[in-house]
Amino acid sequence: MLTLRAYYHQRLNPSAVSYLQDVFALALRQQLEPVCERLPLGVLAPFARVLLEDSTQCRLHAKLAEAFKGSGGSASTSALKLDVIYEVRQHSLVEVHLSDGKAADQGRALAIVPHLRPDDLVLRDLGYLSLESLRQIAAHGAWYLSRLCKGVEVYLEAQAEALDLVAYLQKHYPNDDVIDLPVSLGQECRLTDQMARLPDNLATVFLAPSTYGVPHNLARHPQQRSPRVMAMLYPVFSEYCQYI
Repeated sequence: MLTLRAYYHQRLNPSAVSYLQDVFALALRQQLEPVCERLPLGVLAPFARVLLEDSTQCRLHAKLAEAFKGSGGSASTSALKLDVIYEVRQHSLVEVHLSDGKAADQGRALAIVPHLRPDDLVLRDLGYLSLESLRQIAAHGAWYLSRLCKGVEVYLEAQAEALDLVAYLQKHYPNDDVIDLPVSLGQECRLTDQMARLPDNLATVFLAPSTYGVPHNLARHPQQRSPRVMAMLYPVFSEYCQYI
């Protein structure tokens, strides 16, 4: 007679895990392919890969709280967080990570670094933003596109004091559709970036590694990797978040 425990051990094996990952990857691909087709032709060409990362939560039965802790209170006492790194150009899963539901995305800020290759582009939301992760992405010869987090100090070149960004953009670029602005981030060990702002939303400020001072082989097509061009990719990330 086959016990329930033996049945589960027999069915829930590495082959079953691999099968579910393949199904998950196929579902993401079917949802994302139409989104990518709406991008301007060739906009992804300058990048070796485009890595999207985001997470979602799933409430679990309270009996699983020891393995997967939830937030408690009015929320579930047990929850699972699923963090996914997905490569857009080849439509492949790079990493699927499971953790407690209450785990912060910030704790995964550096998890993408071991996967990086030169000329990769990383797209993530503010939950993953840290200056150290941006430094490491740039150090690997890769690129990133991120919104600007409140509280991160922004400096113009050769400027000693942090910039009042909203006032500066309203004064100097009141009618520009898109702005490319070389800046530095952070008070210590300033990180050199380029910034692009969409005109009707001052909160939508995108960061990307500056091509200034970058070796020539990492900036073969700097005009194609400018924030102006990379901002076109943000709708892909926004729709991707709906499927994770």
